[in-house]
Amino acid sequence: MELCHFVSLEILNLYHNCIRVIPEAIVNLQMLTYLNLSRNQLSALPACLCGLPLKVLIASNNKLGSLPEEIGQLKQLMELDVSCNEITALPQQIGQLKSLRELNVRRNYLKVLPQELVDLPLVKFDFSCNKVLVIPICFREMKQLQVLLLENNPLQSPPAQVRGSPSKRSDLVCIVNMLNENAKMKMCGSSCCGAAETNPTRSHEVAGSIPGLPEWVKDPVLP
Repeated sequence: MELCHFVSLEILNLYHNCIRVIPEAIVNLQMLTYLNLSRNQLSALPACLCGLPLKVLIASNNKLGSLPEEIGQLKQLMELDVSCNEITALPQQIGQLKSLRELNVRRNYLKVLPQELVDLPLVKFDFSCNKVLVIPICFREMKQLQVLLLENNPLQSPPAQVRGSPSKRSDLVCIVNMLNENAKMKMCGSSCCGAAETNPTRSHEVAGSIPGLPEWVKDPVLP
């Protein structure tokens, strides 16, 4: 790829090509902060890609089955979009992306959300259209999270009505109650622990979208 010789390149958009492999020479682009690889035919992201000073990495609509463990080296990364791929699990090292604000893993094959995500300063997290059964209790500690997109998952906890309730407020109430109650039950080791309450002032945008999650860490108050 001749583009790898442009060592001063800061933005590279390779959207909608037939790229199957990213050459290792891309590591020469040490000024690159924005990379769009969406709508190609990539089955993997090379580890060398994680040696770049990227702030935005878009690799949606490819054939990725996983992310490299070296992904945690992208300390400046603020936005990661790997939606519409074939990813079955996220590496634990994703918890090392200390600058990450937006994470989009929509339409993959994820069954489990790693607890390491709670260490990220996420503002927006989209894991809709996956196979996730449970939202980890620790997600209530994601204090900066404003938008959570979770529709079209076979969720068992929180219960199914969260995915498509006609009442937007009740969706958020259900999730907040569930996470806080489960946390209390886990701490006291008994199902007799008091149910969490919820703040009537909280709201969210659409069914499956939940802004205001910084409040999860507090015990809500029932109206």
